[in-house]
Amino acid sequence: GFQQCVGGLLAYGISQIEGQALKNWQILFTLLGCVTVVWGLFVLWWLPDSPMRAKCWSEEDKILIAERVRANETGIQNREFKMYQVWEALKDPLVWGVTLVSFTNGLPPGGLGAFSNIILNAFGFTRLQTYLLAIAQGAIIMTLLFSAAWLSKRFSQRLLCGFLFTLPNIAGTIVFLTVTTRPETKVGLLLAFYCTQGFGAVAVLNLATMSGNIGGRTKQVIANSLVFVAWAVGNAIGPQVFQDREKPRYVGAFVAHIVVYSVQCVALLAMRALLMRRNARRRRLQPDETRTHKNAFDDLTDFENPDFRYVY
Repeated sequence: GFQQCVGGLLAYGISQIEGQALKNWQILFTLLGCVTVVWGLFVLWWLPDSPMRAKCWSEEDKILIAERVRANETGIQNREFKMYQVWEALKDPLVWGVTLVSFTNGLPPGGLGAFSNIILNAFGFTRLQTYLLAIAQGAIIMTLLFSAAWLSKRFSQRLLCGFLFTLPNIAGTIVFLTVTTRPETKVGLLLAFYCTQGFGAVAVLNLATMSGNIGGRTKQVIANSLVFVAWAVGNAIGPQVFQDREKPRYVGAFVAHIVVYSVQCVALLAMRALLMRRNARRRRLQPDETRTHKNAFDDLTDFENPDFRYVY
């Protein structure tokens, strides 16, 4: 979101430069690439890969930090690679559920990001106007992200919030398919485009679902890998559904988006039902709900740990 705002401002400013050796997009990409490299080096130096390796905290603080995560039963870093956890991850429907949502949530923005300027041009906006409209787009993405975080914490409903934040995407896409491009409809089409920006909120909620419901370090690593590979594949496929022969409306691409969003909604609700059933089964096994959290740091998977409770 913030990147969209800054990127829109930079693109608008750089587009005013004339007579330079490099093209405007080359200047923009070079500038952003340099900033990314510098920031990456800073993150590599400053951010620890585990609370236990952080240089900015005392040993007492590290113990307190570790105790804070005991209750969620997901443990902390463990470098031992356990093959049985790999197989458990590959057999766990939840792992494939968050992987599927990562793919379905990554495909539409992969195309919308690459073709957003073309789509907005087709609505009747100029090239320079599309750069400025990206600022509002970034603000909307940030608003949706913070809203999703607040709502999921307020009501303890990550997957249900993910489902709800997918619905505006569907509504906006339906508008693309049904409303023709005319001068009097371009503002409405722009609002519909902004409605399709809920992917960031869903991505955060999906990652939170994964991190809070998978125990065992190796199982977590496998789940993380599958989720990010699925996201990358979705982003790679996204631009391919926009075919030149269909421009400027790209009907086939938006029909594909509707299908993908529908699959995503089903996956989110199915995961919620699965986790509710797992918790119900564990409550039957431990009716008094007396959990000691003694296994929190034993690198047990969520299947192995009787104290583990799923959050959805």
